[in-house]
Amino acid sequence: MVGLDHEGKVKYVLAESIIADETGKSYVITLRKGVVAHDGQPFTADDVLFNFKRIVDGNLQGATTIGPIDFAATRVLDARRLQLVFQQPFSILVETLAGLPFYFMAARSWREDNVVGTGPFRFQDFQPGAQSTFVRNEHYWDEGKPHLDAVTVLNMSDEITQVNALLSGQVDAINYLSAQAVPQLQAAGMVLTISQTGGWAPITLPTNTAPFDDVRVRQAFRLLVDREQINDVVYGGYGTVANDVFAPYDPASTTFPQRERNLDEARSLLKSAGHDRLSLTMITNDVVPAQRSVAQLLAQQTKEAGVDISVQFENATTFFANSYLKTTNMAQDYWYYVPYLANAAGATVPGAPFNATFFNDAEYGRLYESAVTTSDAGRQAEYVHQMQQIDYDRGGNVIPVFYPIIDATSSQVGGLAKDVSGWPLGNWNFKELWVER
Repeated sequence: MVGLDHEGKVKYVLAESIIADETGKSYVITLRKGVVAHDGQPFTADDVLFNFKRIVDGNLQGATTIGPIDFAATRVLDARRLQLVFQQPFSILVETLAGLPFYFMAARSWREDNVVGTGPFRFQDFQPGAQSTFVRNEHYWDEGKPHLDAVTVLNMSDEITQVNALLSGQVDAINYLSAQAVPQLQAAGMVLTISQTGGWAPITLPTNTAPFDDVRVRQAFRLLVDREQINDVVYGGYGTVANDVFAPYDPASTTFPQRERNLDEARSLLKSAGHDRLSLTMITNDVVPAQRSVAQLLAQQTKEAGVDISVQFENATTFFANSYLKTTNMAQDYWYYVPYLANAAGATVPGAPFNATFFNDAEYGRLYESAVTTSDAGRQAEYVHQMQQIDYDRGGNVIPVFYPIIDATSSQVGGLAKDVSGWPLGNWNFKELWVER
């Protein structure tokens, strides 16, 4: 329905317009003309309603971030218009729909064994652990796109395999590369697209467990981190030094004084909290590149202040099965860019479904409720500022760097743009790509 452009601004996709009434509780969503699903059937307001019910009734990822929908009052007005009604004002519907849980708008004929959507490519084949194939959607609403006849996504176990596949001509594009891969690919004449992004991979401090239930310890950790070194050593200087507050491209975001490493102040805070020395475990993973490298460098940095961190690696399968949203140890998370309030709904408000720090701040929660129920943009921006001040002062996420996205393609590939989303290949924007053979 809604997406983000390459600069992080909200844009309509399947929706032509989304207009709220004066109460902020009721929206009319109007679909653009000519949207057809993969099975050739018109995609209508009934399909949009089906998706909201599918997500909420199925308690899927977006169920707790969308706001309380009043399905009894919600109704289809005609083939292109849905009146979506909430139980209370919900002013961030458009931003929320730009998030990942709402990317896939399924047709009512969708089943697990019959994947029918509206995107530029339709599903053809899936080989677990090997590859997925998608073919051009001849019914796609955006005239002239996609340019490609098909896209095959290969699963590759490591970066060396990716690089060799590109250099040998086995593949046309590779993604999620480390800075260390750049010189070899440049020397071989490959095309590098390096995006500065709003994607963030925080060090998560479990605020419900000692020692991180003491705000002084959380504040100390913010001062232990050498952010510039992490950016230079791990990300090759391609990232953007961050300040423990997410959503840098949100118009309401606040700029705070940049934190600098201060070991003396960090030691003082730890001592006042009763922790002259600390021995901790940090769980790292390979969900995205550089996670393990960040953890290892952090362990070196904190040792200078008497904090010993044992880094424990888990592959993605083990991490999500055993540790994510469960561990009482330090860990790492991964977020792409979305506007602040939509991101907070998933990550940091009390009861958020992906609150990896277990942050449960009543004031923060009240500010969020005030922000999403007001239609006054100025007041909402002030609530966001106050929430971000809490993130900055006492939140559980340490965000050293907004990570870069490094993609590489052969010289035959065109159409790839830099993108701030934190997703590779222009926010998976395959519909814009072409290949000259």
